[in-house]
Amino acid sequence: MEIVLLLIATPILVVAFWAMTKPETPVTILFLASTMSSVSFALGPANLRIDAVVAPIVLIAALFMKRSAPRTPRDRWRRIFGVTLAGLVALAIFSSAANAPEPIRSYFMLGNFALGGMVFFFLTPLALNWRRVVIICTWGLALLCALSIAELLIAPGATQLTAPPQGGDGYRVRGLALEPNLMATMCAGWLGVLFYWRSVLTRIYLLPACLIAAAAVLTNTRAAWVSIAITCGFALWTLRSRLVWALPAMAALVAAITVILASEIGNAERGSFGWKLLNLFASDSGTGLYRIRTWDIAFQDLSTADGYIAGLGVNSYSQRHPVDLTGAVEGYLSNVWIGWLYDGGVLALLLFVVLIVSAFMYSKNRWDAIPAFVAVLLGASLTNPLWMTFPWLILVFSTAVVEENRSRTTAPIAGGERERDRFYA
Repeated sequence: MEIVLLLIATPILVVAFWAMTKPETPVTILFLASTMSSVSFALGPANLRIDAVVAPIVLIAALFMKRSAPRTPRDRWRRIFGVTLAGLVALAIFSSAANAPEPIRSYFMLGNFALGGMVFFFLTPLALNWRRVVIICTWGLALLCALSIAELLIAPGATQLTAPPQGGDGYRVRGLALEPNLMATMCAGWLGVLFYWRSVLTRIYLLPACLIAAAAVLTNTRAAWVSIAITCGFALWTLRSRLVWALPAMAALVAAITVILASEIGNAERGSFGWKLLNLFASDSGTGLYRIRTWDIAFQDLSTADGYIAGLGVNSYSQRHPVDLTGAVEGYLSNVWIGWLYDGGVLALLLFVVLIVSAFMYSKNRWDAIPAFVAVLLGASLTNPLWMTFPWLILVFSTAVVEENRSRTTAPIAGGERERDRFYA
């Protein structure tokens, strides 16, 4: 038995050792870990997600990795990001110490947010083979999506990969995320990453893109649907003469989703796929009304406590409202913009806006980065994931400091060469 185990373990260890010699490996592992936000470890009264354990190790490794050179004028936006992040964290610490009912809980959540911000700050300037990282992460996420869709079709609810329906009979794709909405933001954001990197991806990557898009749709999350529509709009506008290979894939994707949801599309029960499709922007019932009523309570708290200036402490809405409107779970302020106003006041909200703007301005190809940023921020406006690492990694991949991300293949024509986009060529 020992010999068998040795024979199995040896090649695994050899491959692992070889992988760890590649500078791209830590970043790849961090992203794959960030897809598993439901996996956590107990540490006293707190639960640490697996990506929160991996991220500090990766950040330490990043200090010893080669950085891109020489510096460019846009690097000032990264410095602005770093200074703004430090200022926002300092302000949040002060607000939490002064106003939060349970400051320790506030510091824990603030630490998660700061960790994500540091992931962006320290990873963006690295001189890595970012294309290789994107490729591995794409297939890894696509595999998770494929397994989740398979469970949805064969045995919905059998494991963590699917979640019970909000209405009707249709289960929702959840993957290894804490909830379907987070899986939706992750998938929609990654489609934005694929759009950003399309110039160095061949047509084969339409397959994982379709799997990821299908999983995002099957989370039954309207914000993800809007994000996917925006990404597709950018693709149509940017590549309108080169979409001949993408159109069959899009048609197949729509047909597959239609077949999977055949029984749900006509379902008018509130919360079902069909109901959400017909009430895409509805806010007078369902989860839309729930969120608006939650936000109203937050503004009432701010008015009552005169909290617009200094805020009420990070994540203190949950501390002040241990039971939400349904009476079933802890209160949760899902909108990141209202959240920062509640947590740290007007100044904290302004600093957060500067933080996001500086991250976007740091991107080398801002037009191409818009779909990924929109997907993350739209998701954060309804179910805030910015205390996790995956949204920050999506922003990292949309601002990578490499020339390779805009490389083109060329096709010779009479009198010269013609640029051609590989993803749709």
